[in-house]
Amino acid sequence: MRIRILGAAGAVALSLTLAGCASPIESIIEPQTDAEITTDGEGGLMVETDTGSVQAGSSVELPADFPADHPVPAGRLVSAWASEGSWLLVFEDVALSEYERMLAHYTSSRYEEILRTASSNINDHQMAVYESTHWNVSVSWEDVRGGNLNYNVAAR
Repeated sequence: MRIRILGAAGAVALSLTLAGCASPIESIIEPQTDAEITTDGEGGLMVETDTGSVQAGSSVELPADFPADHPVPAGRLVSAWASEGSWLLVFEDVALSEYERMLAHYTSSRYEEILRTASSNINDHQMAVYESTHWNVSVSWEDVRGGNLNYNVAAR
C-alpha cells in the first residue's frame, strides 16, 4: 500500500508540475498523503515518503542509498525512484558504449544473464536482465534523446 501511495503521489505531483501548477502541489497532495513534496521552480520535483522517494527534472541526484557496487552510467539522470531496496533510474545522453560497459560489469561480476535482446528496427532498443543471489538488475538502452537508459536494481 505504501508503494502505491508513493507512486500515486509522485505521478500526480509530476503531472501538476508539468501542467504548470507547481505552487499548489504541496497544498493539494501533502494533506492527503504522508508525502513531502518539494518543487524547484523549474519543473523539477522531489516526492518523499517514509518508504522511498521519486525525483524528476533537471536537477535529479542519484539516491544516497543506491548500492555502490553497481555501476552508474555517464549521462544525465532525469528521473530516480527509490523504495525499500529497489531503485529505478532513467538517464538521457548515454552512449551505447556506456550500456555495454554496464553489461560487462554484470557479466564479469558473476551475475547470471537471464535475458538479452536487441532490435535494430525500433530505435536500436536493447535490454538485458541479470540476477545474483542478492540482486535483480535490468538495463535497457535505446537510441533516443542522445541515448536513453533505464536502470532497475532491486534486492532479492
